[in-house]
Amino acid sequence: MAISVQEVVNRCASALDAEGSEYYLFDLDYKPAILSAQDWIVSVINSQLGNKKFSEEIFSDITLARVFQASAFSRIRLNPVDLGHDVWTLLSVEPLPNTNPTFVHQTLANPQDSIYRSDLAHISGVNFAKRRTTEEWTVNAKNPFDDSHILETGETAQDYGYLNNTDYTSSAYTLAAPTSEIEVRPSIGGLACTIRYVRVPQKIALITDFIQFPVFVLDTFVQATLHYMSVKQGDQTTLNSLSAQFLQTLISSEE
Repeated sequence: MAISVQEVVNRCASALDAEGSEYYLFDLDYKPAILSAQDWIVSVINSQLGNKKFSEEIFSDITLARVFQASAFSRIRLNPVDLGHDVWTLLSVEPLPNTNPTFVHQTLANPQDSIYRSDLAHISGVNFAKRRTTEEWTVNAKNPFDDSHILETGETAQDYGYLNNTDYTSSAYTLAAPTSEIEVRPSIGGLACTIRYVRVPQKIALITDFIQFPVFVLDTFVQATLHYMSVKQGDQTTLNSLSAQFLQTLISSEE
């Protein structure tokens, strides 16, 4: 469940002893502080994305699973224009999923392009691609014991790997919307692939909006908002201590 902007404002007003007054206004005071608090929480999360104890619950309202058709080169671009939002971080890459309706290849004018298949919904899947560094991607290309190796003649793919976003643009390699692409190996050229990812949280605009973070971080969000409104709350209200509190909340929610 997302956090109500109205609830954040109400709690901040209570802490400021400003209920019913017009001393603090939404557009001039609360909204800028809430946006700053959201940016701060995003920055704290970014610093912890590689931590195994990091709770994925924080992404509950902004985690999406979308089906794509890979290009002839087994590459996929997550174009914000097609998706309608920016991608924050990838959670999983799942080649050859079961979809509804059943996947049917779409012929594209440019085989170098991949496309977001908004007509398909992910149902299930048994394949998972492991992320590889650029060094591992190259070193293991011919290693039959690595998930991301190039298949030998007659061999069937058992596991997959993927290489993170890379821009391959050149005079001979042009996409409909030039951008970075992930690459999956063994090749799934022209086939379906589900990508689970976290979208960048929407910026709030109105007091009736919702902040796309779960309610278990509401207290920390309120404290961060108060901080940005420059309210003195004692020694425990610095962003440094709030950051420690927030991270502890995330870690505890995994237990």
